[in-house]
Amino acid sequence: MVRFLAVAVVLAGGLAGSAWAEPTADGEVPLQLSLQDALALARQNPPVVLAADARARAAAAQVEVVRAMLGPRVGANLGLSASALQTTILYGASNIPEGLVFPGIVPTAALDAFVTVSWPLWDFGRTRLALNAAKHGVASANEEVRGARHQAMMLVAVAYFTMLSNQEFVVELRQTLRKRESDAEIAKGLVNSGARAPFEHMRAEVALESARTDLVVAEGLARQAAVTLAAALGLDPTRELLVSVPATTPLDANEGRAIESAIASRPEVRAARARLAQAERQLAAARAGYRPLLTASASLGGSYVNRITSDAVSAQGAGSLVLSVPFLDPALSANVQMNEANVAAANAAALQVDQAVKSEAVQAAIALDTARATLAQADRVAKAAATTLLQAQGRYASGSMPLVELLDVQGAEVTAGVGVIRARLNVELATVQLLSATGRLDDLLGSN
Repeated sequence: MVRFLAVAVVLAGGLAGSAWAEPTADGEVPLQLSLQDALALARQNPPVVLAADARARAAAAQVEVVRAMLGPRVGANLGLSASALQTTILYGASNIPEGLVFPGIVPTAALDAFVTVSWPLWDFGRTRLALNAAKHGVASANEEVRGARHQAMMLVAVAYFTMLSNQEFVVELRQTLRKRESDAEIAKGLVNSGARAPFEHMRAEVALESARTDLVVAEGLARQAAVTLAAALGLDPTRELLVSVPATTPLDANEGRAIESAIASRPEVRAARARLAQAERQLAAARAGYRPLLTASASLGGSYVNRITSDAVSAQGAGSLVLSVPFLDPALSANVQMNEANVAAANAAALQVDQAVKSEAVQAAIALDTARATLAQADRVAKAAATTLLQAQGRYASGSMPLVELLDVQGAEVTAGVGVIRARLNVELATVQLLSATGRLDDLLGSN
């Protein structure tokens, strides 16, 4: 992520007079973003992060659901009933009272109210195992939140460096445009002095217009890159953005250490292992379903019975201690088999994740080494091309070199400059890829 000093100065301050730093037509000043600002936004706004965070909250709530399984339960029952009885059933054939509205029938109304308390005292470890499984589920969900944040940060970092590279490309082409303008002035002077034919000036003007066209295309690509970054950050795509040059991120590209870091730090690895631990605890809880359950219960209530001839009030209370032992329950056996399959699937998934992150770490380390070597070579080519161009410009100004040769040298110098910009972008993207592959994307939050 090293920059040429001239480019860094232009991007950090010199662009104040450029199209990016100038207010837009409606007076809006471009939003200046550092890499740290962009990554901080990436960790908060994207829907993928919000969805993962919601799943983590649901997993945390599941822990409380399981913990409540051993808590007391209190309920209330209220009942109202009505009936009619034959007098001979209620009083006997010889004791039927006089004055009944319906001779031979006695209407009756009853109101019952009870409060019941049930408390599982001991389930021989069933709830404890289920609680451990739920806690591992929380750990897995939290790692998935971290992985979602890294995914969002990865997309934003790529968009950020791509936009920065496009800005550098525009700076490079603006320098080329100034050189072509100078060439056109020199050609005009040579033609006026009779040292060159008029065709020489026409050729210089064509080269100048070509440079202007290239610059327009580059500025359009830079604006498109800004729209991509704004979309990744959840910002208004029409908002003008200006990104700054971040500090260099030191990074070891050793393949062995990259694998170690990936296994220790990648959220995907931690989440897969937490899911395996959760599946193992769920299997243990399923097997514990055959264990007894000791439950205490109590009830307290009363009844009020109204008849035309009399009223009655009664109170009742009861308590019990019950030990339940499941001897035959096909659902328990099926549950154990299902959880055994879940453990096997989670174990295979964890192994697959381990292999994938190891491969990604090695590939990212190799890519960074290659990108660094390519950048070093591109720097050497660019320095040689710049030296050749200085010599060619001197010869052309003195009239000892034709314009067509100067344009060839300038084209080679521009190509070399663009090669350096692309090589730097590849180093930056390879650095982001290696940080992602080793679970260290948070290191970029320290960049300025």
